[in-house]
Amino acid sequence: MPNSATNSKNGTGIDGDIIGPPFEHVIEAEVDGDISLYDAERERVIVLNPTASDVWRLADGEMTLRQIVDALAAAYQADPDAIRADVEELIDSLVDQRLLRTR
Repeated sequence: MPNSATNSKNGTGIDGDIIGPPFEHVIEAEVDGDISLYDAERERVIVLNPTASDVWRLADGEMTLRQIVDALAAAYQADPDAIRADVEELIDSLVDQRLLRTR
């Protein structure tokens, strides 16, 4: 299992990988509809905005990047191609910070 996503800038991406679940050292709490994460390894808190919270909820270890993008596009009535780069960038960041796994 990879411990970080391959950044889309180098052309390989994480498209076929299953996204999630979070690492065991990450504790999540929902506050007013948004997700806050506590990273016990680094003793820090990350507060996700509403859209990032939606991505986090979908990154449950059952869906690929494409499936997450498609679900968000349907929920937001957006073009999947228009939101894909932002979703991939967020997931890359969460994986690089050892908050989410990929496989």
